[in-house]
Amino acid sequence: MTPSADQESVWDYPRPPAIRECRKPVKIIFADIVLAETSTAICILETSHPPTYYIPPEDIDMQWLLPVKRTSFCEWKGHAVYFDIIKDTRHHPQVAWTYPEPDHADNQWRYDRSHKGWSVPSGDYHS
Repeated sequence: MTPSADQESVWDYPRPPAIRECRKPVKIIFADIVLAETSTAICILETSHPPTYYIPPEDIDMQWLLPVKRTSFCEWKGHAVYFDIIKDTRHHPQVAWTYPEPDHADNQWRYDRSHKGWSVPSGDYHS
């Protein structure tokens, strides 16, 4: 499928992934609470993945995030740990992650030391 003129293809994103400053504010809302809001997010563009926003920890309300046992490994960023979002009876599993000790700390992934990852589209995330 070929994207239209106003669209991007995730297959055109580079390897290794590119880091871009996010020029728009990022706000994540779940069950009527603001989980995160920042004007200093960075965006990672990685082949075959939707854009992923990394938010500084001081801009995330961690009281709603529960660490889970799942981990994964990225050849560029290292080992990730995941979080569920829980509010009352609403639960979204493994929607946030971070790289506590990223690999390749001397290169572009130094940003991961101060940002938690959220896989969300541009703008507000409503659930």
